[in-house]
Order: sequence, then structure tokens, then C-alpha cells
Amino acid sequence: MYGAQETAGWRRGLSGLVLGLGLSQAAAQSGDDDLDALFGAPDNQPRATASPTPPPQREAAAITLEEEPTPSARPAQRGRVLEEIIVTAQKREQSLTDVPISVSALSGEKLRDAGIENLSDLSEYAPNFKLVEGGLVPLIYMRGVGSGSNQGFEMSVGLYNDGIHLGRPHLTLAAFLDVERIEVLKGPQSILFGKNAIAGAMNVTSGQPRDSFDASLSASWFEPFEDRELSGFATGPLSDTLNGRVALRWRDEGGYVYNRGQQRDDPQLEELAGRGTLQWTPSDEAQFTLKFEHSGRDSTGRTYQIVDNGILTESENNQAGLDDMRETNEDEFMELVNDSITLNGRIDIGEHTLELVSGFTTYDQIDAFDADSSGVDTIFLIGQEDYSQFSQEIRWVSPPGEHFDFIAGAFYQQAEQEFNEFGDLKVRTGTLEFAALPGELIDIVAQAGPANTVVVISADLARLFTVDSRSSSLFAQGTWHFAQDWRLTAGARYVHETKDGYRNLEAYQPGTEQDVDPVTAAALAQLKIEAHTLSGKRESNTLLPSINLQHDLNDAVMLYCAPSATV
Repeated sequence: MYGAQETAGWRRGLSGLVLGLGLSQAAAQSGDDDLDALFGAPDNQPRATASPTPPPQREAAAITLEEEPTPSARPAQRGRVLEEIIVTAQKREQSLTDVPISVSALSGEKLRDAGIENLSDLSEYAPNFKLVEGGLVPLIYMRGVGSGSNQGFEMSVGLYNDGIHLGRPHLTLAAFLDVERIEVLKGPQSILFGKNAIAGAMNVTSGQPRDSFDASLSASWFEPFEDRELSGFATGPLSDTLNGRVALRWRDEGGYVYNRGQQRDDPQLEELAGRGTLQWTPSDEAQFTLKFEHSGRDSTGRTYQIVDNGILTESENNQAGLDDMRETNEDEFMELVNDSITLNGRIDIGEHTLELVSGFTTYDQIDAFDADSSGVDTIFLIGQEDYSQFSQEIRWVSPPGEHFDFIAGAFYQQAEQEFNEFGDLKVRTGTLEFAALPGELIDIVAQAGPANTVVVISADLARLFTVDSRSSSLFAQGTWHFAQDWRLTAGARYVHETKDGYRNLEAYQPGTEQDVDPVTAAALAQLKIEAHTLSGKRESNTLLPSINLQHDLNDAVMLYCAPSATV
């Protein structure tokens, strides 16, 4: 919704600016009416009034669909035929109508037109997909299925950037830079995308180098929230066999929820990202693409608001409700630095293709979070996470259009995660009452007011969590075209995975590294907080089969049935 509001303000043209080298001269000189003609006004926005007699070049610029004569119409009238949408939802280029998957595909032009600046904004345009920036980690759901906020869990919605699996939620916060296409795949995608894509997958394709020069530069701002963005790319040939592309993006947001405790608008955000891509084509049978990407993100504050007061917040007369107002006694911030290297290779061997996808990704993140999200000084958390992963995939792809076509391959990934967290906890009388009393007495006790806010004990909490994982798998999927309008697709993926985990929680006297005294330890135990150390190793073997039947009713409609199972 936030992205949609920003888009609406920009499209009205009162407080925004957009510059683009890719626009035609007629579009570049026109106002909102021509932008709406080029891209189509949003359904919830009034379409600008067109001039009674638009110039011929404007009418040509407004054509976004291929046009063919309609036999029954007058010669001046034309019917429209939708362009074919090509996706890579099954690791090969296919028409969207041939893919037995529920897919929402958005081109880079659509993303820019709609003002989609991050994956969270995408929630407004992809049905059954939701991403929100939660308190500790981003929360991603597809058709209501997700992994929640546990930092030890990998996402149930797989995120793939140029073929590389990004399994950690914080990687969804990386800069949304020079995107060529996004495909949102709904439902289990375990055969071709891995066992963690049980709810679905998001397949992101970045802008690719071209063999002719092209460049674009755009700038925009939205005054009410002081949002500003500058982005652009340039691409072209570097030699007869080498093409290059560079892309940059800077973004600054001023916030839209007022924090009375800090006397500022939350969340304030600044992003800076860059990408360099080289594409080498030594022959018609081979192509290799190397990509380097770096992004940095600094944010201050969050959007969390208290909608229902508890004992402590009610005693402090905290305002509750979704009113774009919040109050924290601590200064919240988050810093995230992400770097990645990706190598994609394609080698044609006869009519078949060997595809190679290698990637290394790392990020460092530090996060300061007022966990009670109120003006009551209860608990303040500072966490630091370091993550790195390497993955390699090899695929053997048959030519399309055969009586039987297939994709087979192998995948390997190793990852290391280390998370350190420090918490400053103050336990008050109201907290202990809430933990000990039955629910029907809570509202009565809450009337005690300041008596509920007396600090009983204080403690410093330190937590260390580490995970080392190794995953390898073999997969294959084949399609049998047994009749002109019928196809049967079957596949399986075998996964072997090992994980070594360690967790340690310590409770110290405030400002020291001495264990808490017995009285404090007993009070913490009442709140289910106890010092402990856990470690373990898990090894699993999983077989994921899949089968679906497809039938083409006509050129525009295809029916399919796709049950799935896990063994």
C-alpha cells in the first residue's frame, strides 16, 4: 500500500519527477495523460483526460499491444491480440499458457510503472503473496504458508535471484535494483527449486547485458514522506564477444509513522546499491554471465504500533491503535550490507544444453530493537548476524518441442550462520502479575496504574546461535507429449542434508559478566527465561516426487492437475 500511495502521488505529477532515456520524444515531452497512455492508469486512480485530438506520434506511443484487423469491423477499426508472455518457471523459456503452475509474472516496465520499490510492495500486485518487515526478521507467506520469525528457520517461500537460492529472510531486504522480470510461483516447487520451496518460489531476473548501447536514468520524489530515489543503468558491447552492464540505485525515505518518544518519523531509510555484469559469448554454442552486486541499507525506527494495551503500557497511558503514531524509549536502527557474486553458464552440446549456476552470497547485519515497542523501558535487544553461502547447480536440458523433453541435474549448497544478541531486561511488578494471575484478573490488576511499573529485577541476557549446513540433491523432471493436446509431467528430487547447530543463553547481573543471583534467576524462570546451552546435529534424506497432467482446451486455455507428496 505504501508503494501504491507513492506511485499515485508521482503519477499526478504535482510533486514528482521521472526522467528516462528509453522514452520516445513524444512521451518525454508529455504529461500525465501520455504516461497513462503508455503504461495504463491504475484501476484505483482517475485516468488523466486525454486531449481531443492527440498528435499522431502520441497515438502510436500509446499502443502497447499488437494490433490486427478485425474482419467484421470497419477498415479503420482494429482488434487487439495480447502478446505472448515468456517465463522461466520451469528452468527453461516457455509460454505462460504452457506452464502447469500458478504464476504471476511482472516485467521490469510494470514494476517501474507501478512504483514497486521492494519485495514488500510486490504484495499489492501478486495475489496470495505477502511480505512484511517484522520486528526481528522479514515475514514471507505464500497462500498463508510461511516460516514465521524464528531466526533458525529457512524460508518456506524460496527466493531465487538469477538462479541462486537465497534462503535467509534478511536477503529479501537487499536493494531492488534493475530488475528485468519477477515470477511469483505459487504452490510447492520442490523438484526444480529445492525442498524449501514448499509454499512457493519467487524467481527474480536482473537486467542483462546487450550487444547495443542502451542507458536509462530516472529520479523521483514524493513530498509528504520526503521519499527520493535516483537509479539508472548503462549497457553495451565491450568487444565483439563481450557485453557489459552497470546499474546503480540510491533511495532515501523520510518515514510516515510519528514516534513521540524519539520525536521523529519512522522508519527512515537510506539504500545504496550497485551491480556490474559481464556477458561473454565466445561462440554461438556458449555463453557465460558474471555478476557482482553490492548493496547497503541503513534504517532508523520501525512501524510497530501497540493496538491493544497490556498491564504495563496501560499503566503508562500509552496510546493504542493504528493511527500512524508510536512511542519508543530506545533509538532503533538496522544496518545491512550484502555482497554477492554469480556465474551463469550455458553450453550447447548438439541439441541439448548444459547449464551451470554458481553463486557466493554474504551479508552482515546489526539490529537494535525496542522489543516492547512502547515508552515503557522493558527490553532492548541488539543483535548481529553474519551469514555466508556458496551454491553450485548443474543442469542438463533437452531441446523443447520433442515427443519427450526433460531437465536433470545436481545441486550443492553450504552455508554458515552466526547470530549474537544482547538484551537489557527490566522486569516490573506488572510483568510478574501477568505471568502468575489468571486471565480474568488481568484487567482488574491493570487498574493499579504506577504500582505495576515498579522494577523488581534487572538482568542482561546474552545469546549465541550458530548453524552450519550442507545440502546436496539430485533431481529430474520429464514431460511426455503423448497426444496433440495432452502432456504428462513427472519428476523427483532426492535431498541429503546435514545441519550442526549450537545455542547458548546466559543471564548476567546488569553491567557485569557475573551470573544472576538466585532471586533474579527464580523470577526469570517464572517468565520461562533460563540460562542453557544446546547443541545437536541433524541428518536427513528426503524424496520429493511430483506428477501433473495437462490438457490444452484451446490456444489460450490449459487445464492441469498437479498433486504432490513428500517421502
